[in-house]
Formats: sequence, structure tokens, C-alpha cells
Amino acid sequence: MRRGRSLASIAGAQLRFPSPARLRVGDRFVFLPTVEIAVAWLRAPANAAVCERLSEPLELLLAALESRSPTDLSASYRALLAGIAREGLVFR
Repeated sequence: MRRGRSLASIAGAQLRFPSPARLRVGDRFVFLPTVEIAVAWLRAPANAAVCERLSEPLELLLAALESRSPTDLSASYRALLAGIAREGLVFR
């Protein structure tokens, strides 16, 4: 982290979801509040099986990161939630 930058300014640059995506993966509960965190979590080697099952939402999340468009953010969020529901990973 560079000096002179607060954590709030760094977090403010991230693409936040309207509400954190919540998953239950085995005995773990996962909260994904931003696109960046969701992409990093999905790409982690320990989550390879989940990443494979959620490959379409991951592609949309990467597109949202690149474009930083509200439309792309909304589409990727909806796809992620739909994928979570389809795969039975919903945590309420």
C-alpha cells in the first residue's frame, strides 16, 4: 500500500455489489462484497471446482472489471447469483 492513501480510498476504487454475494461451500460460508474479491476467490486454487461450475459468471465478472460499466456490473452480479442458486451454493 502506498503512503498517503487511506483504506477507504483503496476500497472505493473496487466495484461493489449491491449486496454481498453469499455462498455456502461445504462447511465454509463465503461473502463476496466486490467484483475483485469474487474474481480472486473463484480463481484461488482451492476453489477450482466451484470456479469450473461458475465459469460463465466468472467471464462476466472479468468483463465488468475491464469495462467498469454499471450495466456489466449488474449483469455479472445477476449471473453470479443465478449460478450460485443453480449449483445449490445459496447461503441465506
